[in-house]
Amino acid sequence: MPAFNPQRRALFQRLASPAQFAHQTTLSFPRPPGAVEETIFLQRCTQCKSCIEACPSNAITLEQGYPTLQSANHCTGCHACVLSCDTGALERNDLLLTVDHNCDPAVAAYCQSCVETCPQQAIMINSGQQPTIDTQLCNRCGLCEKACDFQAIHWQRTQ
Repeated sequence: MPAFNPQRRALFQRLASPAQFAHQTTLSFPRPPGAVEETIFLQRCTQCKSCIEACPSNAITLEQGYPTLQSANHCTGCHACVLSCDTGALERNDLLLTVDHNCDPAVAAYCQSCVETCPQQAIMINSGQQPTIDTQLCNRCGLCEKACDFQAIHWQRTQ
């Protein structure tokens, strides 16, 4: 099997005929969380390094010009890399926002920062209960996570 060629000419050849290149690509490097299928990943990734810069644990490095997960032990699962990817090489499809025990129901009724920040109005707070996130309305923008002063909103895999 020929080695992966990260050169510009090879990139254009892969984009012109992805089906022809598909049989040549094997996942030799572990990709960051949320990575799409390898052939599609190689087409979508622009090598902008935003996922590397966003990773707080420095778990992502470059191999042959593309981001790879240095070690699964270093990755904390925060999904900052997924949130930073604008190209679709890393997707949020299997991620949902959840509210944990750090959100005190008594305080939530007064805080409302997540509710006020949500552009989709997907977060509801009923008196005496933690906020709930309507997964059908949530667009996974992550603004509520950033707005929460108690760090009570986190990304979790749906699997």
